[in-house]
Amino acid sequence: MPLPKLITLILMSAALNACSRAPEATGVSVHGVNYSGDEFSYTIEDPANKNNGAGGESLTPYSAGGIMCCYALPDTWRPGLQVKINSQHYVEVPGKDPEAIASTSLVDVPQYPPGKPEELWILRNADGTLGLVMSNMQPNHKDWPGKVKGWPVPSLEYKRTLFDREIRSEEGNVRLYQELLDELRDEPKKRTTEAWEFAKKYDRDEISPFSGPNDPKYYSYLQTSYSKALDRARTRERDFRERRP
Repeated sequence: MPLPKLITLILMSAALNACSRAPEATGVSVHGVNYSGDEFSYTIEDPANKNNGAGGESLTPYSAGGIMCCYALPDTWRPGLQVKINSQHYVEVPGKDPEAIASTSLVDVPQYPPGKPEELWILRNADGTLGLVMSNMQPNHKDWPGKVKGWPVPSLEYKRTLFDREIRSEEGNVRLYQELLDELRDEPKKRTTEAWEFAKKYDRDEISPFSGPNDPKYYSYLQTSYSKALDRARTRERDFRERRP
C-alpha cells in the first residue's frame, strides 16, 4: 500500500476512535439574572475545558439579560459536574468612577431533569452570592426550580436612586436653558452667532429658513426654542419629584 494512503487510513482510524470515546454533549442557552443592587457581568467556562464557555453580558441592577449561546453539557449528569463563573460587579464610590470587583466561583450543576440538560441561568443573588439554575422555564413560571421566584424587583432605595438621577439631570437642563435665555437677552449677538456656528456644523436644516445670525427671525426662533425647552425641563423635574417613591 502506498505510504500516503496508509497514513490517511491511520489518521482516519484515530479520529474515529477519538469520536467514539468522546461523551455525548448538548449545547444549552445561557441567561443571566441580577437580583442585586450592583451592576454585574459574567462569563462561564468548563473547569475541565477552557474552550467550552459562554456569557459575556453586563446586567444593570435588578435586571435580566438576553440569550447567550451556547454552553456544552454532557448528556448524562454525573456527581461533581461544575461550572466556573467569572464575574465582575461594580460598586459606587463617592466622587470617583464605580470600582470593579472581580470574583470566580465554582458552582455545582444541578442534577438534570428527566431527559437531556436544560438551559442554564446564572444568578447574582441579593446578597451578592452567585447561583445556577437549570430550567427551560423562566423565573416567573410556576415550575421554576430556583429558590427566588419571579423576576428581579428593584428595591425602594434603588428606585429612589433612579429618580434622583433624573431630577439632577432636569435640574441641569433648567440651569442650561435659563442661562441661554439670559445670554440671549444680555448678549444677543454673541448667543445668536454661537448658536448659528454650531448649527452650521451639526444641523444645517435648522438654520435654512434664516438669512444669518443677525436675522431678527432667528433671534425669535432661539428665544422660543429655549423657552419651550426650559418649560419642558421644569415640568419633567416637577413630575419626577412628585412621583419619587
